Amino acid sequence: MSKKKNKNRKHNEYVNNEAVMEEAVEETVEETVEEAVDEAVEETAEETAETAEDIEEEVTEEAYEDAPEDAGEEPSEVAEDESEEVTEEAEEASADTAEETEASDDADEEVSEDEAEENAGESSEEEASEKAADDKEANKEKAAISAKEELAKAQKSALKSHKERTEENEKAKENDARREARHKRRIRNQVISYVAVFLFLAIVIGGGLFIFRFVSSKFAKPADVQPVEETAQPTDEQIEEQIEAIIGEEEEIVPPEIDEDQIIAEPDVPEEPEVDPLDEYIDGIISQMSLEDKVAGVIMTSPEALTGVDHATLAGNGTKTALEQYKVGGLVYDPSNVTAHDQFSDMISGTVEMVQTPTFFAFPDVGGADSILAKDGFYNAVTNPADTAATGEVTNAYNNGETIGKALKEIGINVALAPIADISITDGNVIGNKAYGSDPYMVAEYVKSMISGLEAGGVTACIKYFPGLGSVTVDPAKERAVSDRSETEYRSGEFPVYISAIEGGVKMIMVGNVVVSAFDDSCPASLSDKIVTDLLRDEFEFKGVIISGNLSDTAVKDYYGAGEAAVLALKAGCDMVQNPDNFEEAFNAIIDAVNSGVISEERIDDCLRRIYRIKYADIV
Repeated sequence: MSKKKNKNRKHNEYVNNEAVMEEAVEETVEETVEEAVDEAVEETAEETAETAEDIEEEVTEEAYEDAPEDAGEEPSEVAEDESEEVTEEAEEASADTAEETEASDDADEEVSEDEAEENAGESSEEEASEKAADDKEANKEKAAISAKEELAKAQKSALKSHKERTEENEKAKENDARREARHKRRIRNQVISYVAVFLFLAIVIGGGLFIFRFVSSKFAKPADVQPVEETAQPTDEQIEEQIEAIIGEEEEIVPPEIDEDQIIAEPDVPEEPEVDPLDEYIDGIISQMSLEDKVAGVIMTSPEALTGVDHATLAGNGTKTALEQYKVGGLVYDPSNVTAHDQFSDMISGTVEMVQTPTFFAFPDVGGADSILAKDGFYNAVTNPADTAATGEVTNAYNNGETIGKALKEIGINVALAPIADISITDGNVIGNKAYGSDPYMVAEYVKSMISGLEAGGVTACIKYFPGLGSVTVDPAKERAVSDRSETEYRSGEFPVYISAIEGGVKMIMVGNVVVSAFDDSCPASLSDKIVTDLLRDEFEFKGVIISGNLSDTAVKDYYGAGEAAVLALKAGCDMVQNPDNFEEAFNAIIDAVNSGVISEERIDDCLRRIYRIKYADIV
């Protein structure tokens, strides 16, 4: 019984000792761990603080060295900011380290407790102490390593931030360098400009001074000329004696003889003629025309010759077809085409609508009671030229012309084959009362007055019959007519009237078909180059349109074919051939003459230029 109690007592003591040992081990482990953690935290904090202070000093120094002049913050403020960032990072690292240390301590406590429980019965108090010391050393090493890693991270972050700020400072330096370079360039350019201006002014001033001195030297008094000593002023008598002596000594000056052959005349430089817009317009039209259209354009024919009918009183399909094929330069009508007022008006207006190009519509009317237009009521009858001249009032010729011109224009006629510019010479001549008289200068005034009246009425006047029919009693329309007047008689009689009209600006002149022996006895005047070109175009300098006489007159058609007469009229100098006896024959003959070189195409173009200057005068 006693043994059993002793055994139980020993067991209780063992258990009590075991509990005491466990408490002692736990207290020892806790104290050891706490001391190790405290030491590790203190060492880590000290190292972190030292590192932060070093970085702060470096950053502060570099900030003072690298900071740009126009930076928004002071270097010390930048350094303080960086130091605060590093300190905060170090404190965060220390806190992380403490947390890891506490976690490690908890783990160590658990391990120590387990080991203590397992080895409580087998280990002695000394072994527990040694193990606790080893664990303390191990935890201390782990805490130190962890603190160093955190410190390295903090240093690396601080260096990275420092590098970024350094790069920003470098960029700021580069921008400052660029601004400084631009500033220097501006200064350099200004200096160069000032220098250039200074040199220019220096040159101008120097040149001015040089010119001034040069001019001054020319007018300056020579240095070696001594001033003239004052002498007594001569008296008036002495002056007169000196003048007479000088005059007596002068010799007669004889001008040198000039050899006219030695005089070099200045070369005549021809002035370039001004370009007339109308001429340019006309040349443009002519350049686009075919030869056939050009040839048709220099023919003024009757409606009968164009259409092939015996007596034309209306404009029908035959007229339209013919005008589409031949763009004739003009159509000439006579009293046989007029049967009534409305009939003739319709005939002309209908034809006007058919033509494709500007065309002359011509009609002969010089006034008088026998005028077909006056009889049919186109206008109130006016006096004939002889009766008009008998009034002694030149203005009556103007009034008559204006009345006739308005009537013609109203029905579509644009050319009046009037007035007759011939003088009445021989009794019973073919002109009769259609001439204003026998005095060429009086007749010239009436002719010019009627021309003005016709043009005021709206038509172009065509005077006739150059060089004159007043001396013949045979009508060329019926038979060959010859004038035996001399050249002197023509120049003193008929020519002054035509010269006056030309000087007055008449635009068209018709040549007669009389043979004028004084100038050319070989052919009618219309076919004579001596009369048309030598006299009218060259001597009288007529620039307008020359129309041949009626080539259907007996004086022409009985001696020449239609084609031959047309070609001869153009060669003589006429611009338009009037009413050939056979239109198609005349047309083809002219075409052949141009193609064979008998007549040049340029000659046809010249004719058209004069014709178109009248036709297109109101267009351009």
